[in-house]
Amino acid sequence: MVIAPFDEQIVTYLGTFLDTEDVCLVATHEAPVMCESPRGKEVDSQVVLLADFPWSCAQSFKKAAALRLTGIPLFRFMDGEAVVRPQKVSAWEASEEWIGTLDQEEPFLEEYVTAAEEVQFLEPATGDVSHHDAQDQADLIRQLQARIVDLETRHETTPLAQPQYNIQKELFPTTGAATLDAQTWAKLQAAAGPAPARVGRQESASRPEQSRGAARSPQIPRFLDQEVAAEAVDADELGALMESMSDPLHKLLALQLRQNQEMFAKMMPKQPADAITSALVGSANEYAGSSSGVKGCTAREAYVKQVEDSSHMAKCTMRNAMKDLGVLEAYPGLMRDYVEKKIPLGDMKLLTMFAYFQAHTWEAAYLAKDELMMGYAARGLLFVEQCAVDSGKTQMGWLLSGLPDPNYALVSQNRKRAGLQPFAHLAQASWIAANVAFLKDLDFMENRLRNAGPKATKDAEGDGDKSDKPVKKPWPKKKGKPDKPVADSPAA
Repeated sequence: MVIAPFDEQIVTYLGTFLDTEDVCLVATHEAPVMCESPRGKEVDSQVVLLADFPWSCAQSFKKAAALRLTGIPLFRFMDGEAVVRPQKVSAWEASEEWIGTLDQEEPFLEEYVTAAEEVQFLEPATGDVSHHDAQDQADLIRQLQARIVDLETRHETTPLAQPQYNIQKELFPTTGAATLDAQTWAKLQAAAGPAPARVGRQESASRPEQSRGAARSPQIPRFLDQEVAAEAVDADELGALMESMSDPLHKLLALQLRQNQEMFAKMMPKQPADAITSALVGSANEYAGSSSGVKGCTAREAYVKQVEDSSHMAKCTMRNAMKDLGVLEAYPGLMRDYVEKKIPLGDMKLLTMFAYFQAHTWEAAYLAKDELMMGYAARGLLFVEQCAVDSGKTQMGWLLSGLPDPNYALVSQNRKRAGLQPFAHLAQASWIAANVAFLKDLDFMENRLRNAGPKATKDAEGDGDKSDKPVKKPWPKKKGKPDKPVADSPAA
């Protein structure tokens, strides 16, 4: 059964499914069904088309994704301009209501009727069981119990077969009867020729006597370590070995050995110093062509693992600070001097305060010989220095700290402190009171100096002028010239 939007084109198309007797194979029915949006929001009901297809029409069904490529239009359940879908419960009720109204003699209803029938389970037979059947069942149960007891007894008494291993105590046993006589050994040694100078060092070394059951010491002998060291044959020793050979074939083999060693030394890449360098080998060529590489992610993971080693972090940062300041020995105020002389803080006051805070933390950890705290203080100073170099940008500085990103979505919601106390809740009340009293004393002294300072200075300057400067005498009047007449005098 199929549910589809009610449209005349769909009804006309379903009428084309005919059998050999020109009888329509598809049974249709119109019914109202409640619909909902793709997010589950309930909308108004719509009239839909219920259609029952026989199995012979199954080949006509195609996937919607395949039909989109062919350009065939698709019919959708629409509520205005929004796409909706029928509710599952309402669609089931509409289909069951349609099936219930049809005639039970319709051929296509046989599957629905048989599928809806409830299975009737057979009830266990009640009544007396014959005496012979009960006796046979009791005999069978006794035989099975006896068989189980017999199998358990066999399993407990039969020992497990232990595997036999032929373990050789020594790789090259020194004791035992010789299978060849001295004359045969001499002939074999003469045929093989003299041994090279480097062969036989391990075999000729003295071995201490020890019992067969005594535990072997890891230092006696160190065969593998000596063999690895013996493989590093330098050019001078190999050249001397070639000169001591008289056989041309031996010289040719030694020459080929030296050429192979030189070729392998050029072909083998150099071992990286650490995990970060190993992750970044060849990253420049790969990132130049495309951005699909993952070496950066691998290098970042290796860096985070190194940063978590606080001892390594503290030693590296202390060594770099000593090298930049030009000092040979570390001292408690090393990071404070580095903040004051090497980090370009400028006018960034908040960053400067945090830098001094981390420098004092590093100093206290250095005096206490706490490598964990020194490592965390060094990570904070890395953040400060990189932010100062980037003119206040924090992206690269926070990456160098090795910490996870802050939860900005949650922190941005706490813009104001709830309550009337404008102080830190982590601090004790006595701590706040002490610092508030100190600020009040500072304000009082600043006001006294601001009010009394300029006036006292002016008064002192005035007293000095009166006592030190001499009194000026008026100029004498010139003789032979009368005084100028005054405008308000009677003579004028």
